[in-house]
Amino acid sequence: MSMEKKTVLFVIPILALILGLVGCGGDLTGGGTKDTYVVYATLVKNVQTDTARIDVLLTRNGDTITTATVALNNDTLETNTIGYYQTYGAGTIPVNAVYTLSLVDSTLLDRAISIRLAGAPIITNTGFRFYTGSAEAVSWTGGANADGFILATMPPASASVDTGYSAYVAVNNGTIPSEAFELGVNDRIIGMHMIYVAAYNGAPIANTFIPFDLPKLLIPGDNISGSNISGRAAGIVIGLPDSISVSNP
Repeated sequence: MSMEKKTVLFVIPILALILGLVGCGGDLTGGGTKDTYVVYATLVKNVQTDTARIDVLLTRNGDTITTATVALNNDTLETNTIGYYQTYGAGTIPVNAVYTLSLVDSTLLDRAISIRLAGAPIITNTGFRFYTGSAEAVSWTGGANADGFILATMPPASASVDTGYSAYVAVNNGTIPSEAFELGVNDRIIGMHMIYVAAYNGAPIANTFIPFDLPKLLIPGDNISGSNISGRAAGIVIGLPDSISVSNP
């Protein structure tokens, strides 16, 4: 066999090995697997205060990292011990707009994620609400380009039990059950309860900037996927709140 034929026969299996590693997502550094990322990102706009905040948690192979460069519309986020964040003042984060969250971790990750803030929902049947012992109907307008809404309550700070209510709603109205305002018959949670309507896009995630608990039922699924990344991202616009007064019957 000639030297030329030997060289060709030797090169072919090497090329096959390289193509096999690339096709399987492997690397050539001995690790054999790609780094796997998970991201949880929430951009919240509070219409009442005209302020906003974004929080991002990023993990690589199960470990939280804060060494990546994370930016919202080219504005590099601050870091703390658990992730990335930024608080925005009045007039800086308009509603009904799309924002770009970029995640760059050396050459391992370079991903841009779109986060939409819907239009602001506006509660229409406002006024002096007094709890009568039955469910409370709430309706609203607005929320342009939202995937859906969250109808929620927050009990008064003096309440010994944090009952509250929170549900995903697909239309522009909902009903708060009486259980949100009382522990049982003639056992009302006295005080002023806040009523919130928020328009959301994506997959909502708990965030300290959200004054109410997120719903525990009908939770939207993860909405970030890729060859080496998964997770959730959401935009939430909290409209002007309403309230209802609860007193003894």
